[in-house]
Amino acid sequence: MNKASSRVASLRHICEILFSLNVALVAKLQGNQRPNRFFSTLEAGQLNLQLVINRNLHNNPHSSVGGYLAFYAYALLWTLVLYIMIRYFSQTRLATALDQPLEGIISLVGLPVSWLYVGTAPTLPNPPHSLLILELIFVTVCALLYSFSKLSLPIWGTVLMLAFHFALWGWLLLGGPYFWFSPLRTVVAVAGFTASLAWAVFVRAKAQTADVTPLPGSSPTNLSQVPKVQSEHN
Repeated sequence: MNKASSRVASLRHICEILFSLNVALVAKLQGNQRPNRFFSTLEAGQLNLQLVINRNLHNNPHSSVGGYLAFYAYALLWTLVLYIMIRYFSQTRLATALDQPLEGIISLVGLPVSWLYVGTAPTLPNPPHSLLILELIFVTVCALLYSFSKLSLPIWGTVLMLAFHFALWGWLLLGGPYFWFSPLRTVVAVAGFTASLAWAVFVRAKAQTADVTPLPGSSPTNLSQVPKVQSEHN
């Protein structure tokens, strides 16, 4: 394995870890905010852990300190579970074909879809959902085009686009001017941003590696690799 392939493999692992963390945080936030049959199962045991943490820290049993620590502890546990599952299924042909576009799209729209599903209180920022859905459609199309090398952006352009996207949805998640109610939710938006950026860097590196990798049976381009022809006068 050459340096380029090794770098792509390392980026793939980083991308999968950050993707798992992003999905785990969004799923935990979803179950925490709006009880439902699936996501609420991720909350099982969290209250008991919160009580144990607060008791050991000599805090009020319902202190948010224990609540946040329990929340993120469970999120890390589910991150590990998701990462193991991704590693297991990544060996299949279907996963190999679909994981590149799907990871990027899910990283981009996971938090926004969760926010749209949960909804907001009347006093919190609640812009027209039609405009927000249009923004989601735009970034999804961009992710698809970028994934299949149909959209080329400089790295600074990618960073700016992702920063704007997650600044918007992070602002909505934190409640706009009411961010101080739950500042640690910033971690969810930051996780989405880093997962999406890691995916973009991985796709870019993979495409560059494919461009420079010689096809089987192709003639060498490096002159040092061309065998020397003995002179007929020897």
